[in-house]
Amino acid sequence: VLSRLLDTVGDAVLLVDDDGRILDLNTAAQRVFAVDRDPARGMSVWPLLAPTLFEDGGMGEEASVQMLIRAVPRSTLGTGRSITMSRVDGIGFPGEMAVSPLPLPTVSAHLVTVRDVSDRKRIESRLERLALYDPLTRLPNRVKILQHLERMIAQAPLRTIVAISIDIDHFKYVNDFFGHGPGDRLLQAVGGRLGGDLEEGDLLGHLGGDDFVIISSTLDPVATIDRLARRVEEASARTFLIDQSELYI
Repeated sequence: VLSRLLDTVGDAVLLVDDDGRILDLNTAAQRVFAVDRDPARGMSVWPLLAPTLFEDGGMGEEASVQMLIRAVPRSTLGTGRSITMSRVDGIGFPGEMAVSPLPLPTVSAHLVTVRDVSDRKRIESRLERLALYDPLTRLPNRVKILQHLERMIAQAPLRTIVAISIDIDHFKYVNDFFGHGPGDRLLQAVGGRLGGDLEEGDLLGHLGGDDFVIISSTLDPVATIDRLARRVEEASARTFLIDQSELYI
């Protein structure tokens, strides 16, 4: 009767005992964790619900559900906070979880409700890229650059922020003579070349049009300006081959 009742729930539901052993699971849980009902019964819930804690040795198979409740918020359903979980085959996925007690006549048990939020995370990532990255060059856009600058200033107030502004001379003539397609490919090529060999902490962004910027947080601004200026000179010294035409910038 309980199994049929669990199968009416749309989210994945695991029935576990106090020792973290699976007593039963519904059809949604079988799909989410890629395991059939019979083989799952008796399995430890830890490798599924908290694989990182399990693999790091913080919790073994003998860990109790109470340890799970202390390690993970009691409920993350609908909060936007996800936990990395794992299917039986080892493939990870982001999930939200709630744990609630379920007293049974013969055993003390808990219901663990899991919601796979992989699709939502993919949509959020796509929306973030649309909001923070230029779709043409795939570089950080103006909004992302400003966010990065604010973070740089907050994290290292005693460091100097260096910004190198770059624009392509006579880019309008490229568009007028060759067309916008080759012009777009030139912007992509310039962004790719400028982004090569930048040091950790440097950020290359596309402000729009033919305007790029490189920013860096440094304790030696003179040396950083010289390094970035040489990087720009090296990137622009060679021609760009766009649609069998050699272009100079």
